[in-house]
Amino acid sequence: MEFEELVELYEKLRSTTKRLEKTYILGSFLSDLDDACLKRVSYLAQGRVFPHWDPRELGISSGLLIKIISKASGKSPGVVEKLWASKGDLGLVAESLITGKTQQSLFKKKLIIEDVHSALAKIPSLEGKGSVDQKSSSVLNLFLNSSPKEAAYISRLILGDLRIGIGDGILRDAISFAFLPRVAGTVLDSGTVLICPACRKIVPAGSYCVNCKNEFDSKLAFSTESTSTLPTINIKNKEEFRKRLPELKNHIIFTEEKKEVSEAILRVIQDAFDISSDFGEISITAKHNSLKGLKAISITPLRPLKLMLFPKAKDFVEVFQRLKTPFAVEYKYDGFRVQIHKKDSKVRLFTRNLEDVTKQFPDIVSYAKTNIKASSFIIDSEAVGISPETGAFESFQKISQRIKRKYDISEIAEKLPVEANLFDILYLDGEIVYNKPFSERRKLLEKITKEEKGKIVLAKQLTVREQKEAEQFYKEALAKGNEGIMAKSLESRYRIGKRVGSGFKVKPVLETLDLVITGAEYGEGRRAGWLTSFILSCISEEGEFLEIGKVSSGLKELKEQGLSFTEVNELLKELITSEKGRLVSVKPSLVIEIAYDEIQKSPGYSSGYALRFPRIIRLREDKAPDEASSLSYIERLYSSQRGRSKS
Repeated sequence: MEFEELVELYEKLRSTTKRLEKTYILGSFLSDLDDACLKRVSYLAQGRVFPHWDPRELGISSGLLIKIISKASGKSPGVVEKLWASKGDLGLVAESLITGKTQQSLFKKKLIIEDVHSALAKIPSLEGKGSVDQKSSSVLNLFLNSSPKEAAYISRLILGDLRIGIGDGILRDAISFAFLPRVAGTVLDSGTVLICPACRKIVPAGSYCVNCKNEFDSKLAFSTESTSTLPTINIKNKEEFRKRLPELKNHIIFTEEKKEVSEAILRVIQDAFDISSDFGEISITAKHNSLKGLKAISITPLRPLKLMLFPKAKDFVEVFQRLKTPFAVEYKYDGFRVQIHKKDSKVRLFTRNLEDVTKQFPDIVSYAKTNIKASSFIIDSEAVGISPETGAFESFQKISQRIKRKYDISEIAEKLPVEANLFDILYLDGEIVYNKPFSERRKLLEKITKEEKGKIVLAKQLTVREQKEAEQFYKEALAKGNEGIMAKSLESRYRIGKRVGSGFKVKPVLETLDLVITGAEYGEGRRAGWLTSFILSCISEEGEFLEIGKVSSGLKELKEQGLSFTEVNELLKELITSEKGRLVSVKPSLVIEIAYDEIQKSPGYSSGYALRFPRIIRLREDKAPDEASSLSYIERLYSSQRGRSKS
């Protein structure tokens, strides 16, 4: 398929902000693709080259892209930079400059999707001397064969910022619409489908047709008379849906429980993605094997997966109301989450946001090989810094230096040692165990782990029946430098990629927020040339980043004192996607923990809220942007302040 067809898709998606329209446009496009193209487009639709679990990055900064655009257009880098400042988008700059005479080559050919994807996919493998020139040459060749509009989107793909609003939720729904069973409904049934009387297309239910924009009659329902060429099936309720799931393909489902069944379909595809973290695999499986195939997707060692998360409880009264006694309480360590994978003799480590940190923690790799007696496993753990002098726990901020370290690993490992605290297991010696009760999973960990203090241990745990026992354990956890405790149901299964109510965290401090930096502002006077004020965003349920305020306090002058202006500026410099005067937009990548005095209503920010006296606590290198605090969570915090009601 020609790349210009994908560009036309991008333009259509960019032309609307409506979720249902985006879902239909993308789903219709995916449904017509062959397997090879479908897999590539499943990544490219989000501005990705690789699946979520793959840590490879292109490593082409906006500065290098400016030089490549300069070569492709014959304009000086200064001209490119000036246009960037005025347009605020390097994609638009490439579109306006890469035209006419520089494109008139005897060797120019039409770009196909495979060309673009393959060229970009090879870039991370270019390393060492001369690699910058090789990367530049690879992108330059794409530009010289592209149309102006294609050049715009190649630039945006390189920067990972397509600006078309396709988050995980919309891509998931589009794949579902393209290949999975759909529920027949009425204009009032969200999540169902209708047949448009005007264009005869099957479209998502709503007040109008997302294909031809025909307004629907308020009584319109999916007509059984229009299904002669479509496979249909009658299913009474969600329970029957579960039983008959293996026989379902691209059926139109007629059911009394429309909402419940449509949500159950989305839950199957979401669960599959949480396990695989690969929309390419999800789309191919959905196309050929429908729900049955998605249900069969399973975890496998050496491939990271999304971890289970627990919400915060207000106090122990809530914990004892929500959890059946007895339940387990464990230390909530001030470290970073590590999934430890082993298959045969190979061990790999991943953070909660699927980043491979195996090289940065050779000590944990060694402990996993020596102290865990199993040939293959996936273990959930927390790596905690240990003082070499006292053996006491160190703060996360101190050991976070190791996460991004690429050189002198042994030296920093000696200076900043860590202890792996194991608290759950999902896979053991060829067997999936995350469906077993937590009490059984803990016993499996105890059976295979040879504990060694300061290296690898099981998370400190106590089974409690009375609130007094839990509170005493909590005080002990805090006294030893931990953040608080985790309370966990003994009967619960491990829910991959879910925030669940079968366990809670209890912390003593006002809950901070994890927000994403989506923009910044250059300072003046002594701070001229430095980004000093940072625009913060939370995330909506649709995966859209919504601004919630600016922060400029909390950073240190010197690196030795903590997170510094220099460090944040260095990180943001590579993420800048546009500049306009003193303001810059940045690719949503950096997650920052923020403390504040109060959440306030504010029409001035797209979230509808603002933070009073925000200040930066630390960099959350263990969190991905899509794990930022959600708008719904912020709304709950706002409502709980000083006894406010949601009204």
